[in-house]
Amino acid sequence: MKAERSKQKKAWIGMMLMLCVTMLCSSCDSNKGKVKELTVQFVAAVNNADKASIYDLYPTAKSYGNLQMVTNITEGDVTVERDDSTLFYTASIDNQRQQKLVFSVDTLGNITLVDSYGILLLDSLSSELALKCGVPIKRISDVEQSKLMDEESLFLSWLKEKHTEVYGSLHASYLSWSWGRNSQGFYCYVHIPVTNSGNQLVHGSEYTLEVKCYSSNNPYGVSISKSFDGEDIAPGATRTFEFQDVGLYNWAKDKVLAGSTSVKYRNNSFVSRLLQYATFTGSEYEDYGKEKDSYYVMKKGEGGIARNEKQGHVNCYAEPSKESQVTGTAYHRQSIRIVISQEQEGWSKAYQYDEDSNAYILLGYISDKEWVKDDEFATLKPLYISDMILVSENDSDIPVYAKADKSGKVLKQMKPKTKVLSAYENDCWDVGFMALYEADGQGGYKIIGYVPIENIMEEMSYDEDSDDPLGIGE
Repeated sequence: MKAERSKQKKAWIGMMLMLCVTMLCSSCDSNKGKVKELTVQFVAAVNNADKASIYDLYPTAKSYGNLQMVTNITEGDVTVERDDSTLFYTASIDNQRQQKLVFSVDTLGNITLVDSYGILLLDSLSSELALKCGVPIKRISDVEQSKLMDEESLFLSWLKEKHTEVYGSLHASYLSWSWGRNSQGFYCYVHIPVTNSGNQLVHGSEYTLEVKCYSSNNPYGVSISKSFDGEDIAPGATRTFEFQDVGLYNWAKDKVLAGSTSVKYRNNSFVSRLLQYATFTGSEYEDYGKEKDSYYVMKKGEGGIARNEKQGHVNCYAEPSKESQVTGTAYHRQSIRIVISQEQEGWSKAYQYDEDSNAYILLGYISDKEWVKDDEFATLKPLYISDMILVSENDSDIPVYAKADKSGKVLKQMKPKTKVLSAYENDCWDVGFMALYEADGQGGYKIIGYVPIENIMEEMSYDEDSDDPLGIGE
């Protein structure tokens, strides 16, 4: 009897599985038919120069400035395949160019054209550069090509460093400044030397210089920016740009003025110079692929703050899984380099700078829930600098040291329950110290010194939703 029931149960399970598979295949076939129909509509829209229908069917096509839509698509048999790993549908058109359209299907069954092959074409300069660098154009989607050859892409940044000798290599040196007071009041002049270390003249029309100044005590707070039109710089020559802004006076006087500079090339001038002067091996794209990971960390890795609800260590795992062995730790609110991992959703690679090797060393994988991006600091000040209360068990004065070390010189004494601003610093959490700050009156902070962590109690009364959560305006 039991054996008979077991057979019936197995037969019922088998029937249900077959029904599920049948329903799934029916759904897949239905989507394939819709994708094929949309492909035929898109081909007709392109051939009829119906721009309204083209961009209605392919809405993201307008967002790629270095790509242009083809003016004609040769009709051919359409074959639709589904990629089980990405759940995308690819419609292949059987014509001489073997063009393809890639569609996504959302949970509601809406089908959208999201990528293509041979439909959107690079501009002539970018296309020529891609071919000379060995980029496999036919195997890379149109969207990937656009991102690869974009002026701000890592690939072009990598090419600039490999071929600095042919287009003129502009380097903006560290900022210098002078400040004081004259008959007209306070002043602060900032000087930015820019040197051409290449062997080609760089015309001013080819670039702009961008400068950003801020307090080193609070790099993510208030800043003052300036943009300069370029000027001609001969090979080996240096041109010093300068500007005056009284808003920088206090930072300069307190010796906390800091800044960053960047040279921005205009109108694809770098690509045209590269094509004119450079000698290509045809393996540049392959070489870039080998160096891409380490180059990405150095150039584009997102700065981050590792955090933990319990204010403890943040684990970095060997693989993107909490079941894997821990390879390292990042301290609470410690600044590290984050690279968004494509290997598994919800995990990112965490790197830390190693001074001895002058390189970024992989700590491991960190959960995306345990770090905060740099660009969020401006709106998450309490996470970076907190409102604190100094306390002491014996009601005696609390020493504030010049360095995060009790052997350092005591700068000043503070009474218990003194309200100050405080921040965790990378080199202080280990040794039990925190940096203390005061508002500088310019929307930023200036450091007072360091105090032992045991003398600090966090004051939680500030309003995180306030425009001024730390009372800087007081």
